[in-house]
Amino acid sequence: MNTLPPYFVIRRDASSPLWQKYIDWLNEKYEQEIGHKLNGHIGFYGFDGRLQCWHNLSSFQNNPVELTLSEWDAIINPTMKPNLVPFTISAWNAGAKPFTRDGREVKQLICFEGIDNQYCLCGVLDKQHESWTVDGEYSSGGEDSDDLMLEAPVVERFAPLYKNGEIGASYPTLEAAQTTTNLDIIVYIKVTISGTDFKAETFKNK
Repeated sequence: MNTLPPYFVIRRDASSPLWQKYIDWLNEKYEQEIGHKLNGHIGFYGFDGRLQCWHNLSSFQNNPVELTLSEWDAIINPTMKPNLVPFTISAWNAGAKPFTRDGREVKQLICFEGIDNQYCLCGVLDKQHESWTVDGEYSSGGEDSDDLMLEAPVVERFAPLYKNGEIGASYPTLEAAQTTTNLDIIVYIKVTISGTDFKAETFKNK
């Protein structure tokens, strides 16, 4: 979901660091004051045509969509989601940056070896301590948005394209590729690969 639904609610979770941000945002966006309800036990806060808070979801009008705080934050504060590949210990040890499956950064990730617990990876996610299995699984119930993934490495290579359609040897920089001087070179091709993403550009021969 990339846009905020016309009508929406979020279940109260005062333990989340996003909760107060959500309440402040509601008050500012709809120019009303709902913060005085915070110390109560109202279950849902949101907008159904009016700024409302009710114990039960069924009390709202217009069938609002129930969002999580993380979903609301991703809509209101969009960030460029990194291109991700499955988590492996070897790639992480090699320096690949860890994220969750839905694109949130995992900080201070460490691995405890030799412990009697399958959740041997520990790190900080949304300012909370979380743990994962050695394969990056967050739970045993199947695929989860909190599963560990790794940012895909970006590989760039440059190569000459000849008149006969053949592509020459590739180089890490355009300058290195241009040291290959040949009148039959039409253009130089730059190929960028990140995970399953592929992009090609061309540069004129000097």
